[in-house]
Amino acid sequence: MRQKSGTGKAPAEQVIEDIRRATRKQYSPEEKIRILLEDLPSLRIDRTLGTYKSRRSLT
Repeated sequence: MRQKSGTGKAPAEQVIEDIRRATRKQYSPEEKIRILLEDLPSLRIDRTLGTYKSRRSLT
């Protein structure tokens, strides 16, 4: 029988990825707005790419 074509990841890596996905923090809309407003002064617009970049580290 043929196997299903998949991502080709080792089973352990797939389990770790599934756990991280399931335990990832879910932010409410209010929390997302608070984070954006908190970071707003440090954002700059990269006009060549049309994207926003933060000047501070997100660690």
